[in-house]
Amino acid sequence: MAARNFTAACKQKLGIDVDHQNTFVKSILLSKKHYIGIQSDGKVIIKGMEGKKRDRPPFFNQVFRQLIEDYKNNRPDLTSNVLEAFKQLEAAEVDPSLLAYSIILNKDPDNYQSYTPQNKIGKLLKREAGGLIKYYKTGQQEDGYKGYSTNYQDLDIDVYKLELWNIVKEVLRLLDCDIQKLEEQIFPIAIEDDVLVAFGPALTSRAHRKSNINNNDRKVSNIERDDSLDNYRLLPSRTIC
Repeated sequence: MAARNFTAACKQKLGIDVDHQNTFVKSILLSKKHYIGIQSDGKVIIKGMEGKKRDRPPFFNQVFRQLIEDYKNNRPDLTSNVLEAFKQLEAAEVDPSLLAYSIILNKDPDNYQSYTPQNKIGKLLKREAGGLIKYYKTGQQEDGYKGYSTNYQDLDIDVYKLELWNIVKEVLRLLDCDIQKLEEQIFPIAIEDDVLVAFGPALTSRAHRKSNINNNDRKVSNIERDDSLDNYRLLPSRTIC
């Protein structure tokens, strides 16, 4: 009834036709066309959210969906599963296949900018327009551009933590979670080479910072690798085809 009255008032007073599409019993509104809604039958509608996009690593999608399920089911602590996901990332307990990004090429790799994954990985895998590429993010290279690899042993865990955090942060903020406390737990302060380094979302990856500290003392590799992923590197090397 309220919805019908509202649409009628819009038509009468403003001359605007308004359609009633959905009724939500719970909702999270980030911005125009970016929202999460729970209907009375339990159906979840998600629009415009980064955590739903199919080109993101499947692990990110899983963490995002679990957060929404916890919200839907009125779980008293919405942060526990999120924190557990970051612990799994840090401990290299996530199946590497779930950390791969994926993109369908809209054109041949040579027609993309040289610094993009579409160009770099597309040419490496000899893909053409319409082909699928999968890759891992490796942090920043010496030339300042982002690095990509088909081998999970090259991935930079800090890049993944920052991107996952950006996906869940605003949802948690709107649900009145303590963002500062969460950041302190996810990005603690550590000592590297006798320098205190804060692992925060505004900072670059661990590997990139560490190489800058010692740039005059040692040769920096072409793709700066994260020292925290020894567990992944102990696994058999495997590339994405």
